[in-house]
Amino acid sequence: FGSNAAASWGFHYKDLLTEPKPREVVTIYEVDATGERNWARAVYSYRWTPQTDPFGVRHETMDYPGVPVDHATIAKQPGV
Repeated sequence: FGSNAAASWGFHYKDLLTEPKPREVVTIYEVDATGERNWARAVYSYRWTPQTDPFGVRHETMDYPGVPVDHATIAKQPGV
């Protein structure tokens, strides 16, 4: 699996197709490790919600790579 972040500091932030624009979105992709496919398939995406890291720091935006995401706080959008 791989991921892409459309964050305020990144290239795709203003390239989203649906409203509200802009917003921070993470997309999770399935990558074919066998090499039979030379493309990745989007499995799901979700809008960033404020997350608290293991040190107690709250991240309102995707301001730091590697912040653990509590999946109970997100709404997955399949195949997007």
